[in-house]
Amino acid sequence: GGIQGDISGLMSALKLQQTAKSSLATGIGPAGARRLVEVVHSDFYALGNMGMNFNAFLGSNLIPGVLFLGSMFCFVTAIIREDYRNSIKDWLDNADNSMTAALVGKLAPHYFIYSLIILWYLALFAGQGGWAPSGSLFVWFASALMCLAAFLGAAILICAIAPTWRFALVVASGYAAPALPFTGFSIPTDSMSPVVQFFAELLPLTWFIKGQSQQWVMGANVLDMGEIFSSLGLLIIIPLIFGIPLLKRKYFRKEKNLKADPVSLLSIFNKKRSS
Repeated sequence: GGIQGDISGLMSALKLQQTAKSSLATGIGPAGARRLVEVVHSDFYALGNMGMNFNAFLGSNLIPGVLFLGSMFCFVTAIIREDYRNSIKDWLDNADNSMTAALVGKLAPHYFIYSLIILWYLALFAGQGGWAPSGSLFVWFASALMCLAAFLGAAILICAIAPTWRFALVVASGYAAPALPFTGFSIPTDSMSPVVQFFAELLPLTWFIKGQSQQWVMGANVLDMGEIFSSLGLLIIIPLIFGIPLLKRKYFRKEKNLKADPVSLLSIFNKKRSS
């Protein structure tokens, strides 16, 4: 009985060895052949993508996210600067009491500067970095400009609905800062809950990352970018439609309060106090 068991074990080992040799002829490699002949084997699943290049993640997601976050704070700060300096009246007088002209004059230089920064980012990432796009670099840059305009519109709307300039900064932080985890680049949007997916679609950076992926990796046609351009267009138009009238109403009301002479008000207050 002992000899029979040893012979059976030896024949099984020889049979497995012959199976492994036959499997190598199919081109599956030593690792694949070993998995076929082993009775028990372990599978390893990494929590993250171990093959992802960190430079690709840094250039395609983190750097543009930081750029757009900085633009959001720049736009908000440029608008509320007139509030905390109590110079709303002078600002609107220089624009002939036109809120649209005042916003264009205030935000256009910042928009132009950040456009140059985004162009530098594309040159650094797609040019010097070697991550050449499969599609059009112009379409890639156009989607970045639309994303920048969407953050500009969001800044106007936030400044219009925020009761104080400090609260405007808080809302801007809550809107722009959490954008990085919701873009779908590091974690697929299909793994998110429906509520989180809806919030991600309200962020301009999400649509820019989608457009960037289509031009950088897939080489999509301009016609294939219709959903991305349409979504970014809505994120531009809707905040401007509601933000400019609300900001006009808010700041013109503050302008009327600033028209009163502070010296005369102080003298009236002192007379009442003395009496």
